Amino acid sequence: MVLDTCEHVVNAAAHFSDVIIAASTDVRILCTSRQPLRAKHEKLVWLLPLEVPPADWALSPEQLLAYPAAKLLVERASQAGDFRLEAGDVSSIATICRVLDGLPLALELAAPLLSTRTPADVLAGIHDRFAADTPLSREVPARQRTLLATLEWSYALLTETEAALLRICSVFVGQFEANALLQLAAYHKLDPADVFDALAGLRSKSMLSIERSAHELRYRLLDSTRAASGRPAGPTARAEQTNAYSYLPVLTPMLHNLL
Repeated sequence: MVLDTCEHVVNAAAHFSDVIIAASTDVRILCTSRQPLRAKHEKLVWLLPLEVPPADWALSPEQLLAYPAAKLLVERASQAGDFRLEAGDVSSIATICRVLDGLPLALELAAPLLSTRTPADVLAGIHDRFAADTPLSREVPARQRTLLATLEWSYALLTETEAALLRICSVFVGQFEANALLQLAAYHKLDPADVFDALAGLRSKSMLSIERSAHELRYRLLDSTRAASGRPAGPTARAEQTNAYSYLPVLTPMLHNLL
């Protein structure tokens, strides 16, 4: 049995699964969700975005298609029209995959554009990654027809503190540390305990990734999530200003040493 997109009915899906499993030993249930159901016999498998081609390698078409993100994009583009991958398209296709974070939905949305435009033209048009949001079939739920709609749907499922922290996180490009986040959160009068609770919530809802090293944890938003979270200009603009001020104590002595 498959239950798809359960994040908006987590409690109901968990209860349904528990009842079915308790009533039969022959049933297995596969649930997809942006957050755990916390059902009794749940086993979690975290799915990462599709692997994308590296930025600094020159690839042949065959090598490009070894990366799942590029393979999906090319396959869907071929199905949508008469697109054929040529050697001159490799760099643009690889970059499109990276810009879209290897997200399957984003790649599905971008693929039809390749039936009427060259990969270079598609790439030039997605500096704003949501420009590739060509709606999918009306048979698909509204929240899944565009990448932005999916992200906005996920955002609406956050608690008030999680949503506030996600907007703060969006000012960071790439990885960031807890201390830097706490400085910005303090500006918005968020208690450190609430910050770490909200971080755990964002992680459990697949809105934020955690990368572990030997001595520290580092956090990161996918670029698509960051772009969508940063769209509300007011709070994010203030957070960006605070983030800049937080670097002044570090940069000022360095500047004086240079003069």
